[in-house]
Amino acid sequence: GYENNYNGVQIDEEEDEEFYSFSLDDGYVHMPGGQEEEEEKKYGGDDRTQFKGDFRRKDGPQTSLNELGLTIPKGLGSKTGNAIQDYHPVIKNLLEQNIVLKETEIPNTITRDQLPHLIDPNQKFPFWSFLKDMIGKDLSRFTMPVWMNEPLSFLQRLCEQIEHLYLLDKANGLSDSCLRLAYVCAFSITPYANTATRHKKPFNPLLGETFEYIPPDKSYRFIGEQVSHHPPISAGFADSPAFQLWSDSNVKSGIKGVSIEVKPLGSTHAILKKHNDHFTFRRPITQVSGLVLGPIVVDNFGEVTVTNHTNKDVAVMNLKKLGMFGGTIGDITGTIKDGKGNLRYKIVGNWNKDFRIIDAQTNQETLIWEKTPLPPDNAKMFGFNKFAVQLNHLNQEMLHQIAPTDSRLRPDQRAWEQGKAELASSEKHRLEEKQRARRKVYQTSGKVHEPRWFKEVIDPITNEKTYHYNGGYWESRESQNWNDLLDIYTDNPV
Repeated sequence: GYENNYNGVQIDEEEDEEFYSFSLDDGYVHMPGGQEEEEEKKYGGDDRTQFKGDFRRKDGPQTSLNELGLTIPKGLGSKTGNAIQDYHPVIKNLLEQNIVLKETEIPNTITRDQLPHLIDPNQKFPFWSFLKDMIGKDLSRFTMPVWMNEPLSFLQRLCEQIEHLYLLDKANGLSDSCLRLAYVCAFSITPYANTATRHKKPFNPLLGETFEYIPPDKSYRFIGEQVSHHPPISAGFADSPAFQLWSDSNVKSGIKGVSIEVKPLGSTHAILKKHNDHFTFRRPITQVSGLVLGPIVVDNFGEVTVTNHTNKDVAVMNLKKLGMFGGTIGDITGTIKDGKGNLRYKIVGNWNKDFRIIDAQTNQETLIWEKTPLPPDNAKMFGFNKFAVQLNHLNQEMLHQIAPTDSRLRPDQRAWEQGKAELASSEKHRLEEKQRARRKVYQTSGKVHEPRWFKEVIDPITNEKTYHYNGGYWESRESQNWNDLLDIYTDNPV
């Protein structure tokens, strides 16, 4: 039934307006009404799969981030967690005083196989009762129930789009530019393989919240920041010896009949360093149906153009829209042409299964990407695959490294991951109250929130608004100099 397959209609939980948001994998649906978004943007508010192959190049030296000057700092204190005095003051405060973190057993393990608490996937929730209770209420004081959430933030969901970065690493080692383009095309559609089993929404990031990710093999690094609250935008940047990648979650949305449609507004950029290739692509339209009567169906469709601006190679993919009466979901067809307009490859596949190309001259078919089976208990873990399970994992070494604004330290999200619903709800309300108090201070003083790690710019290639990484995060991580970051998680006053 619909009640146990809720897929993420999100109401902004602290503003003086109604503001709905539907999450998928790196986007939002917005239906604002009330105060101007620009004011909220200034002052803020609050609110996988097992890796298929190594992330290092297969045709060259196993170059590390450190060897190219992309520093991955070592732990700065005790890795056993006994020397709490070595932690950043905010993290020390959370570990000693926060009702969630002080009771959380933080392991030494680098990875984990499952979430600490397995849910009942058949549990029903009082969704219709919740909607009825909202009628006539002041939504600025209405807290969304945590059972609508999965234990990840939108920043962590943005990071999920880089799960298959090994495709970019592989592309960087290829001499055929159109074959490189084929691997970038495959990478561009892989995030949608995660949408079918995810029926909860992520936590809304607090303004200034961050998330970093470095895989166990240290082959790349990712940093994301919540750069705007209205509209809610998360910006992310990943780099490695082979590539750079950046994107954000800004979208346009609307209701068509009984469905919600999400159209990304900005482009994703990818640079392959060996060849100086600069690719851009814009993600397809996403449609969510079945929100009223169920079952919920997520479809991704439309034309996706992937352009290599360095040599003018172009790929055009068509993601077939699911018909009114059903049929196969996710089918992809397309073409890859070189800069002179010659057809080099045909594209066939399915965004929920695989991605293949056919050589236009030899008719030889090549499998580039294939979805890996989900973990056995994925239904008990919010539909997460192996990559998603890792994203909120917190170990002892991380406590000496991550920023005090990192999503892993968020108490309400941590409590919900542990299955502590009431505690998660109370902490969620506390964080929202603190966020509201900060916004009022900013409004009174005329202060405007500025993102710490990203800057809003007009991209010279696409002429679109985007967020460029300023640099400096990993250097601050190395020195543990987080003095200019907001304290968004503790009980300390604003």
